[in-house]
Amino acid sequence: MLTPSYGRLLSIAGTMTGAGIATQRVLNGMVSLEFGHRVDDFAAAIRDLEEQDRRWGLPGVLAVAARRTPPPTAPGPGRSGALP
Repeated sequence: MLTPSYGRLLSIAGTMTGAGIATQRVLNGMVSLEFGHRVDDFAAAIRDLEEQDRRWGLPGVLAVAARRTPPPTAPGPGRSGALP
């Protein structure tokens, strides 16, 4: 799941390549924090789905409709970078 904070983390990860323990600790802390946020978000989504299932579902049946969004494409020769 690409969130704004994960995007920021990816953008700085390549610049934080120092061998110093302090740099490694900062990056590790940032990754751990982002991971914790995603775990919390998925746990909340699971709770919400379970509540909807209890409220509206038939016993043993859960139907979920999903819209697949294509990943963004990087601009290349002859490409504008827009999604198809």
